[in-house]
Amino acid sequence: MSRLHLVSWNVAGWRTALDEITRTTRRGPAATTKKVEEKQLCVATWLERLDADIICLQETKLTSKQVEQDARALCASADGDAWRSFWACNDGKEGQRAGLNGVATFVRNKAFSVVRASARPLGDKELDDEGRCVLTDHGTFVLFNAYVPNGSGGKRLAYKLRWLSALRRAMAAERQKGKHVLLAGDLNCAVAPKDRCFLHRGLDASSLKQAAQLVTDAKAKSMIAQAAEAWPAVRDALRNRTVVACSTANSRTGETFSKFRCRAIHTKTGDAVQLSPAETSERDASSSYEVDGVGVESDGELVLGSTRGRFLVRGPNCLTGSCLREALTKLSGVALSAEHLKLAASTGALDPPQDAPTAFGAAPASSESWLRGLLRDGFVDSLDALHPQRTDRFTCWNQYTNRRYDNEGSRIDYVIVDEALWRSSEPVAGTLDTGRKGGNALDACTLDGRWQPAGFDGSGIRDGRAEDYAYHTSRPPHTGIIYTPPTWSDHVAVSLLLTRVPVSTEQAPKKAAGDAQPHARVARITSFFAARAPGAAPARRPTPPPAKKSKKTIQEFFGAKK
Repeated sequence: MSRLHLVSWNVAGWRTALDEITRTTRRGPAATTKKVEEKQLCVATWLERLDADIICLQETKLTSKQVEQDARALCASADGDAWRSFWACNDGKEGQRAGLNGVATFVRNKAFSVVRASARPLGDKELDDEGRCVLTDHGTFVLFNAYVPNGSGGKRLAYKLRWLSALRRAMAAERQKGKHVLLAGDLNCAVAPKDRCFLHRGLDASSLKQAAQLVTDAKAKSMIAQAAEAWPAVRDALRNRTVVACSTANSRTGETFSKFRCRAIHTKTGDAVQLSPAETSERDASSSYEVDGVGVESDGELVLGSTRGRFLVRGPNCLTGSCLREALTKLSGVALSAEHLKLAASTGALDPPQDAPTAFGAAPASSESWLRGLLRDGFVDSLDALHPQRTDRFTCWNQYTNRRYDNEGSRIDYVIVDEALWRSSEPVAGTLDTGRKGGNALDACTLDGRWQPAGFDGSGIRDGRAEDYAYHTSRPPHTGIIYTPPTWSDHVAVSLLLTRVPVSTEQAPKKAAGDAQPHARVARITSFFAARAPGAAPARRPTPPPAKKSKKTIQEFFGAKK
């Protein structure tokens, strides 16, 4: 039996993440992100502090050729006694730009062997070509590292659901071989309402009255009741909305952008009012305030004002929390605060009906119904199982609008465990990070306010101190969330700790890595994760034998004499 500490992290570009790990680990005038040896040393330091056995990375944004050619700079190859990596890359097939997506699994050799790996585990060329899943077989269990497609506002929803169905079949196939199955990665869906900030998930405004009855705070109860009374008139105003062109400007450069907003008539004054947010298309602007349902067809076309599309995106009377507040405030004068709306949402009364869990082999109605169906197959959502009472625990935030610093995000990153393995392996919950002072989820996100939002001057996210960048590795291994620094990615990592995992004695065949190691053709290096000893001379390359002179023809010989 062995311990398994698994860490899964969407890095939003492995090159950028490596540069940030290097920059923030080796600080000072001599530090650089350009030297390969510097990166290797800093990654080695980070891995040692992280104390993981397997690390799953998503959205690496690399082609297989780049991994092959830049293996050292990408820390893709490690010493035979340290780490090995397995990759699935998007090489630009099926019309997608090369280098999008991508996943990589790093395995510490002393922890677990790899008897088989595949960069094409779904068995479907179109789905596998996007480089979104890599499989590693560790003898007693199989790990799927996945970066699930985004629905792109409905445009790729049908593709996403087809991809998810293929993944579920592949997981079932491994189970039939007698293997325990784990799934780690960015699944691009929030399985429960509490896994998405109330401002960014759909809320059923027709149930505000019921929510008011369930809230105990007197002031909140009064404001929610006023919102419930105002909603029918606000809904009618939104049904008569129009979309108008507008422009936004970059405050630093002055550059302007063409956008669109919804305009509606105030229910009391009759004034025309523009509503936020500004969107890049008329369709997106109009759909933000559609109150009679939003559907999407299989080809990605949105169906507004109806629930009869192939897939339901949002039901009648449903708006996101932020749009609901905007509409109530600007069209009726009922200024429902974010705090009061959060209380209303916490009652559960505003949650729209959920799609039923998808049965195995059936077409899922949504990614959420797919995930609920998967859990019914006998899998465990590790974070939910060990921390069911968590509040506002998210793994991804909109970086461009500084949402991490208000903790307005979503939990879309998971480690899913085969129930049979879960029961026998003694999982460790640990405690969820609450910052240095023992606060709440917001304190964990911001490290008690040490992480500061990006300014409007274009200077980017504000830098932290050296100890701030190291803090996320100072906590002992556990099952939960690892709040990696905001300069590293717009996601944080999730983790799993099992203490009694069976270890395989199966020997790996010579070609166990299959197509998952594009860097395998690179010559072995003594240590990719260790720098050369100080003062040591670089290894001398063997001197090639002198080139043999080709024999000249008689004509060439006498011609040279002229």
